[in-house]
Amino acid sequence: QQQQQQQQQCQSSSNSVERCWKRVQEVEEKVQHFTINLKNNNNNMEHRLRRLEQAAETTARDLSTHIHSFKDLRSKIDAMHRSVSRVSRIVDEAAATQKEQMHKQLAEDQHQNQPKRGREQRDTTTTAVATAVAAAAA
Repeated sequence: QQQQQQQQQCQSSSNSVERCWKRVQEVEEKVQHFTINLKNNNNNMEHRLRRLEQAAETTARDLSTHIHSFKDLRSKIDAMHRSVSRVSRIVDEAAATQKEQMHKQLAEDQHQNQPKRGREQRDTTTTAVATAVAAAAA
C-alpha cells in the first residue's frame, strides 16, 4: 500500500512536471512571438523615424528658401516704396513749380492783358510732369 501511494504521488508529480513543462513551452513560444513583434515594431519605428527626419530636413530647406525669397521680396517692395515716394515728391515739386509759374504767368498776362491760350498752358504742364517722372525713373 505504501508503494501504491508512492506510485500515485510519483504519477501526480510527473503529471505536474508535464503540465509545468507544457506551460514553460507555451511561455517560451509567446516570448518568441513577442520578441519577433518587438523587432518588427522597432524596424517600423526606425523606418518612420528616418522618413520623419527626411521630411523635417526637406521642410527646413523649403522654409529657408521661402525665408530668403520673402527677404528678397521685402527688399524689392521697400525699393519700390522708395521709388514711389521719390516720384511722388518730384511730381509734387513739379506741380508746385508749375502752379507757381502759372500764377506768375497769370499775373504777367493780366498785367499785359494778354492771356495765354489753354492748349499752350496744358502742353507746358504735361511737359513738366513728364520731365519729373523721367527724372524719378533715372
